[in-house]
Amino acid sequence: MPVFINGYIMEVKTKICTKCCLEKDVCFFSFFKKKNRHDSRCRTCRNIAGRAYRLLPGRKEKNKESWKRYWFRTQNRVVDLLGGECLWCKESNPIFLTIDHINNDGQLHRLKGANRVYLDIIADNNRKEKYRILCYSCNCARQRVSDQEIMNAIKGRK
Repeated sequence: MPVFINGYIMEVKTKICTKCCLEKDVCFFSFFKKKNRHDSRCRTCRNIAGRAYRLLPGRKEKNKESWKRYWFRTQNRVVDLLGGECLWCKESNPIFLTIDHINNDGQLHRLKGANRVYLDIIADNNRKEKYRILCYSCNCARQRVSDQEIMNAIKGRK
């Protein structure tokens, strides 16, 4: 169907949505690059269907559990990449381990979002120079005293 736009005659492609049965311009349909075709439903119908799916009973709990599993898998992968135990006291229980930013630039990282921190560490080739694993106690102690004082205290305990 030719249309007159800005002094030019242009061909406008249309498509019929399989859900609402309305003929719409193809710009209202998502394009799948891998399949090299447009979606059969318009974006409006697709959004409505997605919203209805997310509101199904039990769906919120499943998403929450799925996100938790992903988060713990990613966190454990980072812990393994950085050594798997506290650098100072050798605690290895993942529940107590935290990621310490050696240069104290953790605030900049947290502004990107919590999950982004883990993905950045996985992708970073110089991760051992920027991050280390400390247990929660050692990480809290690091905020109050220097690294050397903590090392001396740990050596004195043993």
